[in-house]
Amino acid sequence: MAGRTQGKKGKTTRILLIAGIIAALFVLIAIIAVGVRGARADDPASAGQETTIYGDEYLGIGPGVDEALKDYRNLVVFGIGQSSQTDESGQANDDFIIISIHNNQDEMKMFSIDGDTYLKIQKGKYGAAADAYNDGGMDRLIKVINQNLDLNIREGLALEWDAVAGLVDSIGGVEIAADDGSAQVMMGAEAVDFARTGHNMQTVFMAAFAKVKTMKSSELAPVMDELLEKAVRRGMSRDKVTATLTEMAVYEHTANIIWPFTTSPETLHETGYIMPQTLQSNVSRLHTELFGQENYDPTKVVQKTSREMESKAGEGNAK
Repeated sequence: MAGRTQGKKGKTTRILLIAGIIAALFVLIAIIAVGVRGARADDPASAGQETTIYGDEYLGIGPGVDEALKDYRNLVVFGIGQSSQTDESGQANDDFIIISIHNNQDEMKMFSIDGDTYLKIQKGKYGAAADAYNDGGMDRLIKVINQNLDLNIREGLALEWDAVAGLVDSIGGVEIAADDGSAQVMMGAEAVDFARTGHNMQTVFMAAFAKVKTMKSSELAPVMDELLEKAVRRGMSRDKVTATLTEMAVYEHTANIIWPFTTSPETLHETGYIMPQTLQSNVSRLHTELFGQENYDPTKVVQKTSREMESKAGEGNAK
């Protein structure tokens, strides 16, 4: 592919730094958006016998879902409103980005989940997707997304918004296309404001990726460590991050998918939500468009949750 004729050492160093900056800029995303192809938590139990165990009850991953998505590594990334270097005290209140990396192809897809999307948080409790993280941290959020969307997420990254703004400033801003087709350079605070409104996080990510590819390695080096210091991570070590970043440069990117696809606004207990119409149909369409599972039939868990959500919306009451 283009670019592979350069020196391997220099190119590898540059790619590592590029991917680091991406995540910083986009709040979010790419530092862990670089999957290890074929590297799964369910490696063979022994050298002579390939045994794969699917599912993870703690993270809400059903065995059948995990097996069906065995070729994909799915991760969640998002921004939080205050410092959380040592704990999960930050509050999530915007979109969540799901990054889906195909283990056997140079392909990365993304979709956003509105933080106000009404989902089942735990038994007997429903609320906004952001409530899952605010109430129970990264593991709770991952479990909620897995159970409501039939996914197999095991990894997550949250970055402080203030840190993202500072890092955008450090690279001289990002270039965003204006409505009239002209290009506009946004600095840190403005880029963050733009990313946090109108589902623009994916747009900022793509602009950041384009920008850092034009920069020198010496300019990018200070960003990597600062990024990782500001992140709340789940399932991602530094070694795992850096060992997989070299894949990023050759990925094809598919962005600008917003989930749920069909919604209606609902006010429950004087709180506004984005209600999927219906959860079951939105999950089915997601798996068809993102994973190529034609006429996807959601699990019984999703079907039951979908019925419960419709009932609550009809009653105008949520617990």
